[in-house]
Amino acid sequence: MSKSIIYGIGEAVLTDLKDESKIIGFSKLQNLTIDMSAETDEVRGGDDPYPITEFPRTNNITITAQDALFDIDYIALAQGTKYEQKASVDMTEFLNIVIPADGVVELPETPVENSVTIRGFEKAEAPAKGKFKVEGKTITFHADDANVSINGIYKVKRTQGVKSIAGLKGKFPKPFKFTHRVPIYNDENQIVQQMEFTIFKCKSDSNFNFDLAQQQAYAPQVSLKALDPKRPDKKLWDIVVVDVEPEEGNFGTV
Repeated sequence: MSKSIIYGIGEAVLTDLKDESKIIGFSKLQNLTIDMSAETDEVRGGDDPYPITEFPRTNNITITAQDALFDIDYIALAQGTKYEQKASVDMTEFLNIVIPADGVVELPETPVENSVTIRGFEKAEAPAKGKFKVEGKTITFHADDANVSINGIYKVKRTQGVKSIAGLKGKFPKPFKFTHRVPIYNDENQIVQQMEFTIFKCKSDSNFNFDLAQQQAYAPQVSLKALDPKRPDKKLWDIVVVDVEPEEGNFGTV
């Protein structure tokens, strides 16, 4: 077999072990790491500095995948829960403005009743200094508060495409099968093989973080750990390489 080149990152997918119709795809990966590590117990004796022998103690396979695209299923995967479709939800809107000279502020949408909260101000039936009145989409302040910078929040009811995830006590991530595909090139930039790496059972380590920064796209990352699938053939993972008719590489699509 001639030596060849793995170029690019390929694609990956997680398949629910109990329902193969449920999958989570990683189609725009930014990085992918599959790490196999082992620890051993050494047997030592006498004055010899070298161990007599060693026995395997632990073997670990960990997968770390970061995708350029966000999917709410990534959170569900990491936290052992699932999203539910809802008819409506009250979403928080933020109010950061300077009170105008006439004291009248028009909100873009009608807030949920009794949801307007403004730091340092009290809600009242009639505006007075340090107080405000809410009527429909209109918030009215006293003229003495003109030019004051305010911070506040209010709720707005949303009914379009509402999905919700809740963290629950006693819920743990469930296992998936992990499959990764990547093309293999020759030195003429032609795809000549496809490699598929399968880990038959893995589960999230429950770590998930929002690492957000100004003017930077967020790339969600999940970490998985291989488990014993208890297969009759004792396989934990499998790598398959197949020859394909040479084709020009398109550098990104498997």
